[in-house]
Order: sequence, then C-alpha cells, then structure tokens
Amino acid sequence: MGKKYFRFLSWVYVIGALLNLGIGIYAIVTGRAAEYLTKYYEASVTGIQKYDPRIILGIMVAIDTLIHLWLSWLVGRIGNGKSKGTFVMIIEILILAGNIYALFKIGFSIDTIVKTALALLTLIMVISVRNGD
Repeated sequence: MGKKYFRFLSWVYVIGALLNLGIGIYAIVTGRAAEYLTKYYEASVTGIQKYDPRIILGIMVAIDTLIHLWLSWLVGRIGNGKSKGTFVMIIEILILAGNIYALFKIGFSIDTIVKTALALLTLIMVISVRNGD
C-alpha cells in the first residue's frame, strides 16, 4: 500500500478531529449539549445525569478529538516508513469493537457508522502494509 494513501488517511483523521471539535463546540454554545447526550444517557451509568451536560459533552469531544489527532500522527508515521503500524492496529481493533457495541446498544448514528468505516479501512490498510502488499 502506497505511502501517499497513509498520508491522505492521516489528513482524514485531522479533518475528522476538526469536525468533531466543531460539532461539539456548536452543541455546547447553542445549549444543545443535553439533547446531544440524551442517547448516551440510556447507554451509560445513570448517575451521569446529575452533571452538567456541557461538561460531559466537552470531555467526550476533547477525548475523541485527541484520539483522532493521535491516530493522524501514528498513521502518518506509517506513511513515512517509520512504523509498521502494530499500535495503530491494536487501537483500531479496540475502536471497532467499541463502535460495533455502540451501534447495537445506542443505535445507528451517522457518526458511529463513519467512525466504524474509517477504523475498518485503516485496519485493512495496516494489515496490508504488514503483509508487504
């Protein structure tokens, strides 16, 4: 698999991080944080409902954005030939497992479907590189 594809994928993760950050900031600023988190309340610990939804959403968005930026850097390292992608492969397997669980527990959302597809694409690309294709 060519290096240019991993560099492109690295930018896809950066764009995903920026989109995630933008949507999160929009939801917090417009007061829609509670509306956005409603679907997560049913799937999480019930005690979370007593906290300010803006804080919970802010934490979720910050963590998700940092993970996307970190994956962007790691995938870029594969594209530059500095890594074989073992760590990326482990992370993507964990992300896939979590997203598949979320699809069945919370329900189908465009966000989860896109993240699942991106994780699957990245995993296939990394496996291809590790096999020498």
